[in-house]
Amino acid sequence: LCLLKEKYNEFFNSANPDKLFLNLENVPDLQKQYAQLRRKVVYFSKLLEYLGPQYEQARIEEAKDVPTIQVIDKAKRPEWKYKPKRALIVIFTFVFSIFIVALFIVLKKNYENINKNLN
Repeated sequence: LCLLKEKYNEFFNSANPDKLFLNLENVPDLQKQYAQLRRKVVYFSKLLEYLGPQYEQARIEEAKDVPTIQVIDKAKRPEWKYKPKRALIVIFTFVFSIFIVALFIVLKKNYENINKNLN
């Protein structure tokens, strides 16, 4: 509180009137600067108002146009075939067919034996 009173007395009782009143000699220059700055603010706000939606639309379009497939390396023909392994397929098919034929022969013999015993 004491500090506030001291500053109050210093401000109003000082011999320098420039602290109390504005220097009116600089007013025209300040008005000119203010007008120029205001014009820039209005210009940039209109520019942003016009270009802002276009910029956002361009960003959305760019996000839509992202390629889903990117080719990193060019394809080249392999030296050896990896899949399908035809030799294994042929071997498994041969073994499976032998098993089926043997099962068929065994079942046919059993069926013939059952029919022979019934007659």
